[in-house]
Amino acid sequence: MSIRTVKSWNSQTREDWIDEQAATREAVRAYHDDEGHTWPQTAEHFNMSQGAVRQRCYRARKERAAEAEEKARNEAHKNEVPLFDDHGAVRRDGRA
Repeated sequence: MSIRTVKSWNSQTREDWIDEQAATREAVRAYHDDEGHTWPQTAEHFNMSQGAVRQRCYRARKERAAEAEEKARNEAHKNEVPLFDDHGAVRRDGRA
């Protein structure tokens, strides 16, 4: 069996890795912000440097803010009548 085969069997997909990183960022943010731990405690808990946990926490906060903004935008527009139908034609009757 080749080394390449072993690596491919043990490798993680890109999507799984991205999801794992997002979960780690959120865990760092929750540990520091929600549970009230200090930066040194957070760094020690996650076995990272203080700079690394600060960066992850900052990015997690930005992601949460973007998700909240997107949700608010969708909520604000959910009762609006579309100006165009599914094919891009202008609606004359004003109904969905």
